[in-house]
Amino acid sequence: MRIGCLVRTENRGLGYQSRAFLREMGAIPLVISIPNRSEHVCPADLSLYPDAPVARVHAGWRLEPGVVRPWLDTIDLLWTAETCYSDDLTAWCREQGVATVIHANPEFVPVSLRGYGLGSPDAWWSATPWRLDVMPRGTEVVPWPVEPAVPVELHDGPCRWLHVQGRAAVGDRNGSEVVFAALRYLRRPCSVRIVTQERSLPRLRVPGHVQVEMVAGGVDSPADLYADADALVYPRRYGGLSLVTNEAMAAGLAVVMPNVPPNYDVWPCRLVPAHGGALVHTAAGNVLAHDVHPAELAEVMDSFADPTVRHGWQEQSRAWAAQHSWDALRGDYLRRFEALTTSPAGGRVGGSVAP
Repeated sequence: MRIGCLVRTENRGLGYQSRAFLREMGAIPLVISIPNRSEHVCPADLSLYPDAPVARVHAGWRLEPGVVRPWLDTIDLLWTAETCYSDDLTAWCREQGVATVIHANPEFVPVSLRGYGLGSPDAWWSATPWRLDVMPRGTEVVPWPVEPAVPVELHDGPCRWLHVQGRAAVGDRNGSEVVFAALRYLRRPCSVRIVTQERSLPRLRVPGHVQVEMVAGGVDSPADLYADADALVYPRRYGGLSLVTNEAMAAGLAVVMPNVPPNYDVWPCRLVPAHGGALVHTAAGNVLAHDVHPAELAEVMDSFADPTVRHGWQEQSRAWAAQHSWDALRGDYLRRFEALTTSPAGGRVGGSVAP
């Protein structure tokens, strides 16, 4: 079975996700180029794929058929993260006998399924059960595997925290403002490393026993993000798949997240109470962004000053990562792909949205 993959070249979520799939599944790449994107946001490195065709995304979610259709002749199944980048692509695949899978991010799947380059794939997958009720009928929950990593050594000194701000997202998705506020409430000695892809840094006032390191502009490799850390503080306000959480657990970090879906369904993380929140507008419509009180977050962080507490959560992260590695999940992916390419009906689940 020849598996194709749409690859983003940028150094953030979709770029890392598509490159991991390409590497771990031995897929055949089609590089997606989105013109007019700021180079410091989405730096393109086409040298990573020297022999791959490059398809440009044009206005109105259109891909170049002269590039895409010959490439489709080289594959039996197309997998893509989040979108096909063209409303025509799944129709072309159907005409050329290629099965299609969109591993969707539910906040980017509009109820109408129109205008976002989604098309009508043979199978919809979601990495978590979050918003499954509004996803297309037949959507399957298929976990996203974690990247191989060498877990950090267990550490008995003051807890070394990591927070990843990322780029500004709708409604402060990563809960960075809550983390910044929680630092003022910390009572136990610790260090906090805050990594942001933004170019500017906030001014923080923290107690003298809290050591803060700020890193602007991101890091060169995900592995660099988690080195020399014990725990990830990540009060994400909403959302499904979290690559940062996956990567942190693969690196053996304990993880602190709010007690909201899908966190308690997916990851063995230390949960912090969440209190209501506000609706924020995404491509999929309004979603509820939850709030965490900074003092309650600080109380949980202080509990990690006890090495026994954080070591217990770190061990749970390591066990979860072993069960969700590419080696553990690759066979399930291949079985699902085989079913799609051999089913007389093509494995299609349709494109209607659940009521």
